[in-house]
Amino acid sequence: MAGRQRGSSAASTNSHSAPWDQTTGLHEVWFRYDDEREYIARARRSELLVRQYSANTLAGQPIITSLLINDAGLVEGYRIVTDPRAEGGTRVRAYGLADVFKGMVHGPDMGL
Repeated sequence: MAGRQRGSSAASTNSHSAPWDQTTGLHEVWFRYDDEREYIARARRSELLVRQYSANTLAGQPIITSLLINDAGLVEGYRIVTDPRAEGGTRVRAYGLADVFKGMVHGPDMGL
């Protein structure tokens, strides 16, 4: 994903204003990447450029990205979830992304 980061500056500078996640004990700050280039590509009706500049997608899936920040303001991790506004069929295909992530995190010798 490329592009300039866009989001709430208040949330990004003060993690205490971000919601606290009960599962992790961390503050979750979501953000979106600037998608101006994608909209220009859509206006030009260029599917190739739309795919190239789709900043808020991963492997063709629309996503929501967030950072998990501790009370000291340090990033402890990240979370990527499928955008719930995506069409049902698109979200169903997101199931296959698990293998992509396993390969990224654990490498090919994960030993499934």
